[in-house]
Amino acid sequence: MSEEPLPMPYKHACDVYQAMLAGAKKLKDEHKNNILVWEGFTTHLIDKVGLATPMYTLVLGHLKRMGCIRQLRRGGSSTTSQWELCTAPTEELFQESVSRAKPTTKVGMLEQEIRTLAIRVDKLERILQGAT
Repeated sequence: MSEEPLPMPYKHACDVYQAMLAGAKKLKDEHKNNILVWEGFTTHLIDKVGLATPMYTLVLGHLKRMGCIRQLRRGGSSTTSQWELCTAPTEELFQESVSRAKPTTKVGMLEQEIRTLAIRVDKLERILQGAT
């Protein structure tokens, strides 16, 4: 009996979370509790992990919906963002995230289609890179 392969967005979310974890520092929150915080430019992190820029919204959206990360400070062109690392991604959390992300409007359906196409393009680019 063969196991079904994990969806690529789940793998990408795990890769991004692991990259954040590798650069995280322990800090104290407002209640003096120790928390893990990653600080940096998320666009650079997505690039460092080897993902295409269109994957940014999809992957971070999954990580946020899964409860894996929580934004503490929004970054900008010259300001880094801060993210609390709450919990590592799991297949169960991912499946729940996907079910919560179902589009209900025409715009939502179009956005979902764009995300799906971005995933397909990313997969094709990886295949082509491996062939050269």
